[in-house]
Amino acid sequence: MINLGTNIQIKNNETQGKIKIFLVLDTFKLLGGAEIQAIQLAKYINETEKFYAQIIGFGDPGHVSKICDENNIVWKNIRSPWSNISILRYFKLKKFGIIIRKLKPDILISYCTWPNIFCGLTWQSTGAQLFIWNQRDILSDIVDSSLERKSIENASLIVSNSEIGKNYLINRYGILSSKIEVIRNSIQLKDIKWDRKQWRNYLGADESSLIICMVANLTNYKDHVTLLHAWDLILKKFENNTIPRIKLVLAGNYWESYPVLIKLIDDLDIQNFVKFLGPVDDISGLLSATDIGVLSSLSEGCPNVILEYMASGLPLVATDIPGIREILPEHQLPYLSPPRDPSLFAELLVKLMNDISLRQKIGKANTVFVYNNFNRDILNKYYLDLIMKNLESDMKRDTIR
Repeated sequence: MINLGTNIQIKNNETQGKIKIFLVLDTFKLLGGAEIQAIQLAKYINETEKFYAQIIGFGDPGHVSKICDENNIVWKNIRSPWSNISILRYFKLKKFGIIIRKLKPDILISYCTWPNIFCGLTWQSTGAQLFIWNQRDILSDIVDSSLERKSIENASLIVSNSEIGKNYLINRYGILSSKIEVIRNSIQLKDIKWDRKQWRNYLGADESSLIICMVANLTNYKDHVTLLHAWDLILKKFENNTIPRIKLVLAGNYWESYPVLIKLIDDLDIQNFVKFLGPVDDISGLLSATDIGVLSSLSEGCPNVILEYMASGLPLVATDIPGIREILPEHQLPYLSPPRDPSLFAELLVKLMNDISLRQKIGKANTVFVYNNFNRDILNKYYLDLIMKNLESDMKRDTIR
């Protein structure tokens, strides 16, 4: 029996003869789009006959490891190998490589900046045959570009979930376009825990109320500030008898921007019309109680929440940035607002708020579009086919040698 950081125990013979894939995440504590996609892929992999997937993350167990348990995915948490002191970083990375080698991986797939760098620097010492770099964010200011360059040049294959991510790597590091494969995020809504009525009761709303929701961690890379200024403008436009029936709901982990947002809400005196929920497990239930989804952001790859809004049958208003624009259907493009433009953001929201038939029409079209273009089984099969193609190419090169 083996037990890797979870209460789930797997018999050795259940994985014998299978290609072992380890997906490496930055954290087990906080659930974001990258973590959701990794769990979906791992779950899909474990339903196949040829492959077997486990998840590795840095730091303590948390929300992500709990979801792994719920989906019977084995996980292992280890310490981050990062250090600002180069000599310590060398030994920590060497230890990281030894830990991974003991797990006997065939393939390593990393998600986001730090896991990409750690795996890129060490994978060739782990015994793995392939290392796939997953480009999920564009955070060029948080990392030494020389380390990122060295890491990405070591990758067997690069997968980006967006064209903007692909172009970032081409322009920043001169990576050949042919080495980068674009595979979009896939969508699979979880089962609802609370229905629409239960969520609306919790939010202090009834069926006559309008709920506008943004699902995003409270970080500086999102732009809740513009949304709150837009919301202030909206509250001033509506008549006094209408205002009590509209509410802005913000779901997401309380990160660095939370204190700033609390102060802004107080300064604008809109605290009665904004509700912070913190992290929410039941996103499907929350969105079933929502009328309009919003995403105000400064930087995105392929935002998972946009897919969740569309899959939930919601119309949406969002920031007009490449990562968002490239995954939307034509009928949603008129509802994109330039970055940091609260006036137009408010105008677009009001248009949807005032027209229930328009909301329903766009919402229905969004559902059809997202399931036709971001199908979980189709995209994950494509991912595994790509892995097999590269694995077979690697084996042929070894034979020639």
